Amino acid sequence: MNFLEKHLKSSKKIQDLLEKIKLGKHEFYLTGVKGSLGSLLVSILVNNTLLPHIIVTSDNAELENFAEDFKHYSNKKNILEFPGPEIFIKDNYSFDDESRMKRYQTLCSLYQDNNQIIITTVESLKLPVPDIEELIHLNIFLRTGMNFPLNKLIDLFSRAGYERSSIVEHKGTFSVRGGIVDIFPLGAEYPLRIELFNDEIYSLRLFNLETQRSYEKINEIEIYPFSEPPGKKHLTDYFPSKSCTLFHFLKDNPDKEISQNEDNNFKVKPSEFLKDYINPGIYIEIKTSSIGDEKIENNFFPLSSKFISSYKANIDNFITDLKEYQKNNFIIFIFCDNKGQQDRMIDILEERNINLSHISIQVGKISAGFELPEILLAVIKDDEIFGRYEIKRKYPKFSKKGGAAIGSFLELREMDYVVHIYHGIGRYFGIERLKIEEKEQDFIKIKYAGNDKIYVPINQLNLVQKYIGDPEAGI
Repeated sequence: MNFLEKHLKSSKKIQDLLEKIKLGKHEFYLTGVKGSLGSLLVSILVNNTLLPHIIVTSDNAELENFAEDFKHYSNKKNILEFPGPEIFIKDNYSFDDESRMKRYQTLCSLYQDNNQIIITTVESLKLPVPDIEELIHLNIFLRTGMNFPLNKLIDLFSRAGYERSSIVEHKGTFSVRGGIVDIFPLGAEYPLRIELFNDEIYSLRLFNLETQRSYEKINEIEIYPFSEPPGKKHLTDYFPSKSCTLFHFLKDNPDKEISQNEDNNFKVKPSEFLKDYINPGIYIEIKTSSIGDEKIENNFFPLSSKFISSYKANIDNFITDLKEYQKNNFIIFIFCDNKGQQDRMIDILEERNINLSHISIQVGKISAGFELPEILLAVIKDDEIFGRYEIKRKYPKFSKKGGAAIGSFLELREMDYVVHIYHGIGRYFGIERLKIEEKEQDFIKIKYAGNDKIYVPINQLNLVQKYIGDPEAGI
């Protein structure tokens, strides 16, 4: 990426920005930042600003896009993700398994060293986090030959947030059958079977979830807590005031008000909220929109980049634009998902007699390309040429075994068992009408063990099935 970064630094505006950072300025506002240009900019700026770095995105989808781009453009290793909840209504929120693991890894890394690069969301900053020492204390280390009474094992799993069920069918559950304990740990690809003999761990085996048969023997394992214990701290408490750099990515509606909860509303713009909340040493706001603020003219950097057209597999249109780029002396980067796609792209361009002298075709994943006319630069993702769209987030779906399709919520009675394909088995507690972003909507209310609950929009009824299996499994 060195040549691409070097080319971007040829921009007079980027040079001015870096110079003002060296002179000790503290606030900067960049506008017109399209596609993956923001991630490329941050990969340059992290080398010239204070550690730690906090990169705040609007939601988990934006976090994933930024993380993919940043890891592609940057050579940094200490990049951590701290996603927000998948569902967040009033004081109720829940995380999918992948997000739980990323949050756990981030908190543990902060405990060892807070000089990290953390990519997070506005919601994550507002939510309390557990005391890290308490969280780490919930880790459970198991090794064959260890003395481990069954009651102690059950107690530790329960304290670590695992739910006891008759059979293990998804992550976060464990079951007990005599001296055999099954558990599906956080972050694990396969569930674990623990065999006890006279309070001693006789064997540890991974097993197949579908067949329930053991297939690989292991000697030891560390099991991480499945849920975060209640906490009073926030992520920002682990960063000394005035010591970090905050990068804040804003969508096209930056003036939209945000609120923390019903008891403590923040009636301010997101930028003002974050600056007060984190109190960074350096604040850099990055917007897709080209709208700026006259009051901050000296620290305002309009970049006027453009999105790359979606060619939808119309190669002729792409070749026409490519020739126009070459005519205007653009430097062109094309990123392909894999070596096969790279070879295919080279073949396509050579077949059409395209001069490749100013075109760099590389293997690498980015979320979107961009064009920056000021420095005659075009970065293109091959999916934008061929019309492919990737669904990135992979949710661990719960088995449909034991579930029956629901045609209407009228088929459900209060206290019926239901299974949500991402969150598992719970109980249906009727329909609630909630006000979300000034709009009233109907939600299905599902309760889980303890005080956990989720609200599913009526228009997502397809995610919920009536449960007809063992009612004690997975609740």
